[in-house]
Amino acid sequence: MAANVLDFERPIIELENLIAELRKPEKRAEAVASGIDLDAEIVRLENELRRAT
Repeated sequence: MAANVLDFERPIIELENLIAELRKPEKRAEAVASGIDLDAEIVRLENELRRAT
């Protein structure tokens, strides 16, 4: 995370980074193998991000 990020921006950047991480193909493969509904989690996080911005 960049050193010049303001405190109130941190949660937003963290959510954006988490969403990007969950969209990676290797994470999707892990989720499928574990029976996790990754799409639902991404939608939940995107909704949370919308509320935060």
